[in-house]
Amino acid sequence: MGGCSNRPDRSSNPNNTNNSSGPSGPREPLTSATAKDVDPRRGDDERDNNFVRFLEGMARKRWSTRSYDRHLREHAHISFDAATTVSFVMRYSLAARAPKSHKVLQFAEQFNKDMRLDMDRISYSNILTMVDEWFRRIDDVFFLCLLDSFTKGLTGITQQMIKLVPHKGFKNRNPYFRGLYRPRSKYNRDAIFISITYEDGWLPRHRPFGALLTTLVHEMCHAYIRIFSDRRSREYEEWVNQKGGHGTMFWKLNRWISFTIISLTQSEVYWEYIPKEVDYRDYCPSSVEEEEEEEVGT
Repeated sequence: MGGCSNRPDRSSNPNNTNNSSGPSGPREPLTSATAKDVDPRRGDDERDNNFVRFLEGMARKRWSTRSYDRHLREHAHISFDAATTVSFVMRYSLAARAPKSHKVLQFAEQFNKDMRLDMDRISYSNILTMVDEWFRRIDDVFFLCLLDSFTKGLTGITQQMIKLVPHKGFKNRNPYFRGLYRPRSKYNRDAIFISITYEDGWLPRHRPFGALLTTLVHEMCHAYIRIFSDRRSREYEEWVNQKGGHGTMFWKLNRWISFTIISLTQSEVYWEYIPKEVDYRDYCPSSVEEEEEEEVGT
């Protein structure tokens, strides 16, 4: 995972033959190749830009208690409870304020391309690369490039704030449970564990792309709310912490992103991968250490 501003474009554009007509006659359809490139972090409103800078500071100083506390004191006038930070994403992210921008259209084009893939025909290593690239795309379009930030970790070394850790699979779990977010992992930083495979009888198979994306969105919502919400807020327990981290603001954010993906991509198939009824216990591992022992990859 690299910095937000210097990431190479990896997705290709599908052929699009639907022409639209305007006052001057037929014109080329808007695609990611012709769309305007918009900064995921900076908009036209300076107050919003200042709030993004405040969140960037929280990310950079996440594991330095003295610097982090000083950062909060210097910005004591800023409210950043879970309702505020979730509403900010729903109003200010690229998906919300620039749905026809280059990165958002590229997101939709690559999504529809990858949804058609037969994942069992793709090598495990290539799927790991795909998951890493989709982490960046989701971060660009929905999370203001904040989750791919660099920060000084618990060991004092500057590194990416969140480490993606692939898994062969989680044992004894509901089929919906295929991921885990840990704010303080054994890697001395935040980590998202994601299962790449599942067992079909005795046959190990790769999970469909839609299932991988749903899991990635779910765990990134956990990371965003946990990192950028004010734990001192009176509503923190209800909005964030209850039911194993699945508070009301978590589900508000998770649902909004899922439905926005459907709206941007016009995908009917993706509906199948969004749980309609959720038992939070299926998302709460009883033994984190047991899950980590199954880790593979880097």
